[in-house]
Amino acid sequence: MLYRPRRDWTLASFTPRKSSQHARAAGIRFVAQERPAPTTLVLAGPPGSGKTHLLHALAQHARRNPTIDQIACLGATQWAQEIAAGLHFGDSHRVLQHFAQQDLLALDDADRLWGLPQAQQAFAQLLQERQAQGLRTLLTATLYSAGSHNPQPLCALLAEQAAVRLW
Repeated sequence: MLYRPRRDWTLASFTPRKSSQHARAAGIRFVAQERPAPTTLVLAGPPGSGKTHLLHALAQHARRNPTIDQIACLGATQWAQEIAAGLHFGDSHRVLQHFAQQDLLALDDADRLWGLPQAQQAFAQLLQERQAQGLRTLLTATLYSAGSHNPQPLCALLAEQAAVRLW
């Protein structure tokens, strides 16, 4: 159950577009602060904008922060698999407890959970618990242009979180 950020995706290898420099800077501040407020940050943008690369790069950068010891970096599919296994083996509480203890939880494609009700519900519960504990959660979510069909709608839970856009 150990999920690590990709080693080759660092801030040095992330070349932000001019319009994404604000997101990069906000992410760096988020992982560098001793006690960030708010404790959840969503990196949002269209497909191909660099959200996943920046998520992994920020998770790597977070290792420099002495208040961050444990980092879990995973995708929505991996989260759904963990929840499904927890339900199958009757230890869902252990799965939630493990991720609730991580100093930084980085979840890629969080908006995809809303097609998976059990994974969505478990994540919503986990996010509330992490926020109550003051633990950092870094998420990515895809934003589609207004005229296109959005196969993975951004839900109210994500919309309530602090967000920065990559374009």
